[in-house]
Amino acid sequence: MYNYQKLFRVSSGFILLIFIVYILILFYLYTLDKNEPSLYIGIVLTLFFGQPMKSMYEFLFDNFVNFEEDVPKNFLRLKRTMKYFIDLISMALMTLVLLLFSYNHLIVIAILVFMVGFCSLNYWSHKI
Repeated sequence: MYNYQKLFRVSSGFILLIFIVYILILFYLYTLDKNEPSLYIGIVLTLFFGQPMKSMYEFLFDNFVNFEEDVPKNFLRLKRTMKYFIDLISMALMTLVLLLFSYNHLIVIAILVFMVGFCSLNYWSHKI
């Protein structure tokens, strides 16, 4: 049937690739002139943050699982957890990008309050 460990390793490798890509993107954005943002910033942020990464994982998951059979619940739970991690990582790194280009301390505080509030709400929603 299905090998859960193999899917877990593939999913972990995907998260590792996301971290590597995001760190390289942050290094690239850090070296740019912040007063003159280029078109590349918009392209990079559009391609590598949020929904496109979840779609890539969905594609990877669909290639691994045959939908003609019943998919085990632990596979679906892993898929949901991976999508949550992708969203959380994307939001955290998008926050870092906003902090990198922002010189206003009020915006920085607002972003941090939102991130802490969002993570708290997500934690409490799983406890209920």
